[in-house]
Amino acid sequence: MKIANKILHLLLMITALVIQITFFEQLKLFHISFDLVMVVLIAITLIDGAFYGIIFGFIIGLLLDLITGDLVGISALVYSLDAFLVWRLIESGFKYRFTSQLFMIFIVTETNLIALSIIRYLFNFQISLRVLGMELLLAPVFNMILLAIFYPVIKIGLNRGMESFELKYKNKV
Repeated sequence: MKIANKILHLLLMITALVIQITFFEQLKLFHISFDLVMVVLIAITLIDGAFYGIIFGFIIGLLLDLITGDLVGISALVYSLDAFLVWRLIESGFKYRFTSQLFMIFIVTETNLIALSIIRYLFNFQISLRVLGMELLLAPVFNMILLAIFYPVIKIGLNRGMESFELKYKNKV
């Protein structure tokens, strides 16, 4: 059952990647930047834990870089760090609540944008501060909207994960 869930989550990540590339990339022309892959990665990290979040983030980031023709490895690094950051926030005391998840989306989106800009600058790419500032203001809002849309599905997955966690350790107490 657990392996089937991991395979299902990997297929969900690949589906999110396909939707991201085919649909949401077209919206960037209008300065609307949804990051469905990041939102799904955060949900999977919350449900499955840091290890699977980092692995899935690396795989999906590498596929994204290979498909889009970007610098290979940048998205893999950033998505892996996103999963690690989410797990560290959970370990530091964040609860599995909607407001906490909104704040996590905000932190991870801002961290993504800043890290990607620094990496691109180090690789001698041109960075427009006007565009970066606009993305820093708008991208978290769009990702929070995505979270609000998909929150019921995430909540069901979290409840199912917590029930199995409680049943697993209930007999040992």
